[in-house]
Amino acid sequence: MKFHWDDGQTYCRCTITPKVRVRTYAWGGGEEPVWISSVGFIRVRYVIETCTTAYEGHIYGTVSKEPPRSFATMQEAKTYLEEQSLIGLTVKRLGM
Repeated sequence: MKFHWDDGQTYCRCTITPKVRVRTYAWGGGEEPVWISSVGFIRVRYVIETCTTAYEGHIYGTVSKEPPRSFATMQEAKTYLEEQSLIGLTVKRLGM
């Protein structure tokens, strides 16, 4: 699996290739298989009180239920998002 980053000024989106098929909850109840390529994003935020930049790693719910976390650098946020995406997708593929 390869991670691709679409860097922006306020958001950096993370996608994967090839697409992965996982089971997710459907609106009508039950589960259905879906193909996903987007795994999450990083929100870049300037904190006025401390004059610093914060990086928040967000993972999509179809990938993992991990809550968002803040980091001091972009690289730490990207590493977190990639690691948690791999763990979340592995757990979903195993059906746990």
